[in-house]
Order: sequence, then structure tokens, then C-alpha cells
Amino acid sequence: MTRAIRGRFWRLARLLVPFLSLEVPTQLAALVVGFVIVRVLPVRDFAVYALITALQGTLAILSDAGVSTVLVARAGAVHSDKKALAELVASAKRARRVLEGLALVLSGPLLFLWLRGRSVSVTDYAILLVIVAVGLHLQVTYSVYAALPVILLEPHYLQVAQLTGSLVRFAGIVIVLLVAPLYLPALSANVLGIAVQAWLLKRYARRNINLRSPASEQQLTELRRFIRRQFVNTFYYAFSSQLTMWLIGFKGSTRAVAEIGALGRLGNVIAVAQSSLSMLALPRLAREVSPIRFLRRYVAIVLLVAGCGLVLVSLAVARPGVVLWFLGPKYENLGSVLPLSIGCYATLWLSSTVFSLNSSKAWVDRVWIAIPLVIVSQIAALFLFDVGTVRGAIWFGWVSLFPPLIVNTIIAISRLSGWLRSNAAANLVAP
Repeated sequence: MTRAIRGRFWRLARLLVPFLSLEVPTQLAALVVGFVIVRVLPVRDFAVYALITALQGTLAILSDAGVSTVLVARAGAVHSDKKALAELVASAKRARRVLEGLALVLSGPLLFLWLRGRSVSVTDYAILLVIVAVGLHLQVTYSVYAALPVILLEPHYLQVAQLTGSLVRFAGIVIVLLVAPLYLPALSANVLGIAVQAWLLKRYARRNINLRSPASEQQLTELRRFIRRQFVNTFYYAFSSQLTMWLIGFKGSTRAVAEIGALGRLGNVIAVAQSSLSMLALPRLAREVSPIRFLRRYVAIVLLVAGCGLVLVSLAVARPGVVLWFLGPKYENLGSVLPLSIGCYATLWLSSTVFSLNSSKAWVDRVWIAIPLVIVSQIAALFLFDVGTVRGAIWFGWVSLFPPLIVNTIIAISRLSGWLRSNAAANLVAP
């Protein structure tokens, strides 16, 4: 082993060991909680739980509109200027609060549409509205301040907050489900976990920047301009990200909704990997000024994600019973659709990775091109598959993933090619 290879190995070890020492228990706690909820909640309660968490995911995207992406991308240039960084964070927070209000206006009608026919009382409906509103408010606070340790290359602070919140959520879920295995206590425990995370990250932010710093009017203007450009894209992805659950919620039985939700907990394994990638790789790529090094890292990450996806699909084909054990006996009949579901989540992981890598350089202006392509493919899929069934819903969701993957890949190739040509031209004219 040469000295250069040894040096690279130790640099990688110094980066990964502290990260994994916090990330592994955090994600294990989150995964265990997800599987506990699937196994303990009755099918009807888990169906409602799955619908509410899907709605929360939709509202979270609507309240972001790409602001978090812009925050990390622009902070790379001002990360050492605490005043400018504070103004950028304050601007992002103000922009997101406005979006939060708009998302909350939609929450009531959307909640009614999804829960009608699910035997949810008026009292429970009102409580669910409060849970959704409080959860969204805390989510906005958390996500804005969560960007700061990533920007400052101190992800362990974010990991500590996530681990603490996961453990609080884990304890809350276990306690409430032992006493009352119902969807309202389970959703309330989720809110408690995100509240702890938001509080800890706000404390971290207060130590690093002035939280009373006013928003920059220039930054706000640029953020509003970006939000307007991305509005159609955001609105589309907010609903398309949960479209499978939406459709089966409208057309499918309560049992089918619960089964799609249960399979989604297996997809959380992939979400864990995506989260790790975002914290470790993207901030460093955002600072990368060499197109050649950026290309090498880009390709390496994509190949790693694709390889991991193939391994997961192979496991689902070879040992479906082992995978379904985590969901419990209520869902042991899903073996025939398991490889299809894992393949769908693996494709989503790859597509999200390509988009995230592009976002590290803010290469998102032409992402909207995927929207009409996805709509066309979804219309065709509605005629081909019965989305009221688990298998049909999964096929529908999988078909929807390929246009964004293709469009983002083309964008990456185009922007990387242009960057490489510009760099080569600059080297030619340099003395």
C-alpha cells in the first residue's frame, strides 16, 4: 500500500467513523420504530397513520419549494462570513414560513379527501389537523436550522439532534403503543421527536449565527424569484411523491392502503442511505471547483447507489420471507410484490441521488421538463394498471420514476460537459 493510498484511507476513516458512530444508531432507531408501528397498529389504524404521514410529506415539500437546496448551494460561498450566513438563513426561514402558511391552507381539504370513508370521527379529524399543523411548523424550523451544521461541515451536530429525536420518538412510540395502540398517540409521538430535534438545532444555530439577524431583501428577492420559477415543479412533486398513496387511498381498500404503507417502511432503509449521502457528500461537492474531481466523485456515487440497489432487489427475490419478517404476520402475503416494491424504491434512490448531485451545483432550472413526460407516462399507466390494487399501484409508481431520472441524467451530462469545456478553454489561455 503506497503512502498516497494510506493517506486517502485514513482521511476517509476520519470522515466515516465519527459519522457512522452517530448515524447507525440514529437510523436503526428510526427503522425499528417504523417496523414496530407496522407490527403493533391494527390494519385500519395503520392505514390512517400511513395516510397522515404521506400528507405530512406532501406539505413538507410544498413548504420548501427548493429553498433548502438554494440555502445549501448559496451558503458555500458565504460559509465563512457569519453575518452574511445569518442573513441567508433568516431569509430562507422567512420564505419558508410564507410557504408553510400556504401549505396549511391546503391541509384541511386534503385531510378530508383522504380520510373520508375511513371511520374517522369529527373529534379525531380536528385533532389530526392540529397534529399536522404543529408537525409542519416544527418541520420547517428543523429543516432550516438542519442546513447549518451541514454547511459548516459539522454534520455530527445534526446527527446528535437526529439521534436524540429518534430516541425520544422511539421511547414515546413504545410507551404509547403499549398503553393505546392507536394512530393518534403514534402520530403525537412523532411530533414530540421532531420538536426535540428542532429545539436542539436551534440551540446550535444560536451558537454560530445571530438568530435575530434581519432577512436580506436581496436574498428574499432572489428566493422569491426561485420559488416562482420552481412553483409548478414543486407543486407537482409535492403530490407526485405521494401519488401512489393518494391513488390507492382514493380507490383501494383500507387493507390495500395499509399494505402499501407497510412496504413503504422497507423503503425507509433506502431513505436512510439517501440522508447519509446528503450530509456527507453534497456539501463537499458544492464546494468542489474542479470539474474533473467533481465528475469522478459524481460517477462513483451513482455507481455505488446503483450497486446497492441491485443487492437489495436480489435479496427480495432470493429471501422474501426474511425481509417480510420485519413487517409482521399481518403482511406476510406480500412476497409476490416485494421484489417489485424494492425495485421501485431502488430506482427512486438512484433518481433522487442524481437530482441531489445536480442540486449541489444548483443545476435544477430545467427539471420541469420531466413533469409533462411523467404526466404522459402516468396517464398511460392508469390505463395499463389497476391502481386500486397493491401490485398495480407499485407499477404505477415505478413507471413515474423514469422520466425524472432520464431528464436529470441529461442535465448532468450537459452541465458537466459545458463545465469541462470551459475549464479546458481557461487552461489554454492561462499563462
